[in-house]
Amino acid sequence: MIARWDKALWHDVVAGLKVRAGRTLLAAGAIALGACALTVLLAAVAGLQAHTVAITRVLGSHTFAVLGAPPAGTPRDRLQAAQVDLLAANLPEARVSAVRRDLVAMSGHDLTLDLLSTDENLARVRGWSVVDGRFLDAGDLAYGERNIVITRALARQWGWRVGQVVDVRQVPFTVVGIVDTPPAGLEVTALAPDIAVRDLSAFVPESVPPDWLSNKAAPWGVDAIYVRADDDATLAGAQQTALHLLQQADADTSHLSWVTPATLAAGLDQLRRLVAAVAGGVSLLSLILGAITLVSLMVANVQDRVAEIGLRRSFGAEPRDVAMLFVSEALVLTLSAAATGLVAAVLLLKLGPKLPLPVELDAMTLLGPLVMGGLLGVVTAWWPARMAARIEPAQALRRV
Repeated sequence: MIARWDKALWHDVVAGLKVRAGRTLLAAGAIALGACALTVLLAAVAGLQAHTVAITRVLGSHTFAVLGAPPAGTPRDRLQAAQVDLLAANLPEARVSAVRRDLVAMSGHDLTLDLLSTDENLARVRGWSVVDGRFLDAGDLAYGERNIVITRALARQWGWRVGQVVDVRQVPFTVVGIVDTPPAGLEVTALAPDIAVRDLSAFVPESVPPDWLSNKAAPWGVDAIYVRADDDATLAGAQQTALHLLQQADADTSHLSWVTPATLAAGLDQLRRLVAAVAGGVSLLSLILGAITLVSLMVANVQDRVAEIGLRRSFGAEPRDVAMLFVSEALVLTLSAAATGLVAAVLLLKLGPKLPLPVELDAMTLLGPLVMGGLLGVVTAWWPARMAARIEPAQALRRV
């Protein structure tokens, strides 16, 4: 009798899988590849779902951005201070801030500084917290004070501290604060690079003359305007009002782009569908190949072991015992292959080259391939197991 899982059954299962070792390895390899691709797919989907919320924090809660051309754009492509004033004056229910971005090569450092000229409202609009000192204030803007606020990442990497005087292209600035900005991540940088605050970023009053620019004739303007409302309903109204105001001031608004939490989420949905199509396709093809190979393997095993099945039946084994033997063989093969693919995927995600999208190894990601392996084993073994269970002792013994 083999109605329960015991040492004897395990020995029989291993012996059965060794009958056609080449085909067994082919089926296991295909299933392992499918499980690996499935793990990567689930990890990417979980990571993208988790980062949908994080993206809102990067942009700012209930916040949208109006973007002009990049810093290398022409004068007419840039947003102007008058447009910022127009929105601030006509959106009393919202907070408005603006940013101009310049990349500044720093002497003594191999990397460039991302210098953002802004006003005193940016930290509140973007929802950032000041971890040391203060952010820019109205006095800095009114008097054009050469004060600078840095990110926490820049403070750690370059060792700048509050109260220190630093040189920005031979222009002295006093560090007055350190701000904690959410990490943008690769996906935000890819979807909306203009709103991403990089690690090596600093903020100075917009009223300070841009002496660090190599082109002194470069026009003054802003690259992004941020508007923050109290809630989602107010945000929708503020966005419509802002569009109407800018259209009245300048009939041609085609050079503007609008970034909202919804547009960023839509971008992530596109990434999610792309990952699902690629990784899901590889996983599905591999699993189909593994399933077909496994079914043919199990059918061949049944045909090769008709005499063995007859002997088992003659010694008292029930049809369900014979069926369990072949189902157990399929389960051992598929679960072992799925576990191998899972481990390979985890090692790839942990130790391999970093993927250009977020991944998260949660419980669903780790259990999914194993559940898939178990279901695949049961489904592929059902028909061969039934075929084996229907073999009668007399029929089998005639082949001895």
